[in-house]
Amino acid sequence: MAAVEYEQWQDGPPAPPPEQMEEITPEYVNLLMAPTEHFLCELEHNIYNIQFVNFKIRCLDAGQERVLFDLGAGDLPSPPPPDIGENACRFIRYHFGPEFLGIQTIGTTLEFTNGEHEVHDFRMIERHYFRDQLITSYDFTM
Repeated sequence: MAAVEYEQWQDGPPAPPPEQMEEITPEYVNLLMAPTEHFLCELEHNIYNIQFVNFKIRCLDAGQERVLFDLGAGDLPSPPPPDIGENACRFIRYHFGPEFLGIQTIGTTLEFTNGEHEVHDFRMIERHYFRDQLITSYDFTM
């Protein structure tokens, strides 16, 4: 079971570019007000072999409940950009169309696996942007 803490972001000074940071910290990630050009964590730093295996997005509006996208059920995301290289395994792109913006309540299910070692206090920061503007941010601890 995941504990989800919703944090409201505040306007403030912009975060410096990642290449200027000695270390990428959760506090730094929570300052980002736009998507970064590159992933902030190299693949070889995934020492627990955490793998993303399923992702489901649902409309939870009363009377209109439905699954919009289910990777585990075989829905295929749009292919990643050709220049993404070895990071293709960490990239998901999907398109729902303009009617998606009319949905009031969205539910998501994420499923991960890990390698041979237990993972304690796993933290994932999820930030959603639209046209380079932060629209919502979540900080998960599992």
